[in-house]
Amino acid sequence: MDPWRIRLLSVLFGVLTIPVLYALGRVAIGRGGALFGCLFYALSPALVFHHQAIRPYALALFLAVIALYALVRAARGHHWSWWLLNAAAHTALAGTHPFFALVLLPEAVYAFLAVRRRALVLWLLAQAVLAAPWAWWLVRMPEMPFDAYLLYRPPGVADFFKVLLGGDIVRANVELRPGPGSWRFLNAQEDMFFGVQPLFNVLLWLAAGAGGAWGIATGVRNAKHQATARWRPVVLLSLTWLLPVLSLALLSHAWRPCMFPRYVLYILPVLHLLMGALLCRVPWRVVRGGFAVLVLLAYAYQVSLVAPVDARTSWRAVAKQIGECSSDEDIVLVCKTPGLAFPDKQILEWHLEAVHPPVYPAHTPLAVLEKAFCVLGQRPDARVWTVIQRSYQPLHMRELMEGFRTGGLACKRLAYPAGEGLLLYRLSRTDDFQPEPAFRMPTAAEVDYAVMFNRLGLAGSERAVRAEALRALPRLFDLQAPPPQTAQQRAEWALMAHEECAPRFARALAGSALAIDPHNQAALAALGFAALELGDFERTAEAFTTLERSRPVPGIALEPALGRLLQDRDPVALRPLVRQLLDAGMRIPHVTLVFLGLSDVDFCCATDERSP
Repeated sequence: MDPWRIRLLSVLFGVLTIPVLYALGRVAIGRGGALFGCLFYALSPALVFHHQAIRPYALALFLAVIALYALVRAARGHHWSWWLLNAAAHTALAGTHPFFALVLLPEAVYAFLAVRRRALVLWLLAQAVLAAPWAWWLVRMPEMPFDAYLLYRPPGVADFFKVLLGGDIVRANVELRPGPGSWRFLNAQEDMFFGVQPLFNVLLWLAAGAGGAWGIATGVRNAKHQATARWRPVVLLSLTWLLPVLSLALLSHAWRPCMFPRYVLYILPVLHLLMGALLCRVPWRVVRGGFAVLVLLAYAYQVSLVAPVDARTSWRAVAKQIGECSSDEDIVLVCKTPGLAFPDKQILEWHLEAVHPPVYPAHTPLAVLEKAFCVLGQRPDARVWTVIQRSYQPLHMRELMEGFRTGGLACKRLAYPAGEGLLLYRLSRTDDFQPEPAFRMPTAAEVDYAVMFNRLGLAGSERAVRAEALRALPRLFDLQAPPPQTAQQRAEWALMAHEECAPRFARALAGSALAIDPHNQAALAALGFAALELGDFERTAEAFTTLERSRPVPGIALEPALGRLLQDRDPVALRPLVRQLLDAGMRIPHVTLVFLGLSDVDFCCATDERSP
């Protein structure tokens, strides 16, 4: 499917928001402020970014502005149709994005101040009915580690003001990243082009801060004179700009980190209206025009940073580079946070040509290493293209590069136009290539184990089965364990990694457990299983023959599990291994031997568990 056609729906909702925003601004702050607000809205880099994305934020913003406008009209005229439109907008909004429900907070405060009590009670009852399913969902949400997603953290004062005032400022908004080059007509002055960025940033900081401060001051002044004047809609705009950000900041400290610029995206058009209203109140037409030109230049500059060259997105530029330089033997790996590599894989495939190398997800740095060594071990002339989105996954690049060097891989980072958010590497074999490199286990001082193991444990999804990734998440998140220090803890992690189809990770964990306790039963079993899956029959025999048959392995039925693994292998290659295991006293189920075609007289003593 053409990605540009899919993006058109978001573009449509973004364009439809403009007349609704103008209507809201005209009622709240006047015609001039509404026009300036719509102009700032159209030039907002954050909204340009989200209004072409294949995500629900353009629709959610459209519905939020409709809800605000309907409430203002309902508070003025009390006609039932506006109340109905407000309720319908919130009904659709509740199914679009849960955090956009926070727009109810400023609406509730404004309705309490500006609406008759009977209408207020009915409105609150309707919103309570709409919120009931979400309340049930929140109560039943599974517990997650506090640091399950490294991009989120409890915000400090600086983070709070970045979201409140810096939504349109590139880099202050973590979702807006500048490209490395400028437009072609600015190539000769590129240093100057990027050198003036702090000046334009300061202009936008001051404009946003002044607009927000004016809105708050106007609301306070309205409160002092409320006995003689009605509550003006500008109070609703000020509350909508401030309360949701404050609520998310408090939730992030009291509940779990959940503050991110796009979750309060609807504060941006409101802030644009407040800035436009303040601009219209600047005395003297020449001064007002000068300020307007400066603000518009600042917005145009910010937009130019996020679209500096012909290739509109980093994905398109990376896809073009891969399409021009790859061969039929190559593969492409897309590395990102667990669970998010699948949509990124689809985005890259959309931008690639009709004929392109196969694209696979890789949820962890270790997955990149394992897949690269697996492919290059079988195809000496192939190359592995690795795409890493560094803004989402704080990779330990030094460790990743060390893994490449240890295994004898040549790693070259490739330059491409139009983005600094993606890293593109090309991996190939060298003369020192090692098919089975020894991956060094990280120490507690190097990484946060709670996050590290959550990600590595998702290796089950390496087979591109989303269900396995989702099944692995709750199991690993329930552990919330400190770094596994004892041999038994590491052995239990190894068995879990084996169950999640991560044999190399299981082998590394089992080896670290056996380095502490050479006789740990669970570690020996995990090592045997992992070695068998990797085809290392010698290590498999060594691990299982070392097991003490009188001591059961906690938490696992050893013989049935071994039987299932053996049934997936070549019977001829397994014959020497099976003989060694039987001689060591390992009881292999007779049905497994029959399945493998090994139930001859030599193996009649294998087990007493005969099939009928």
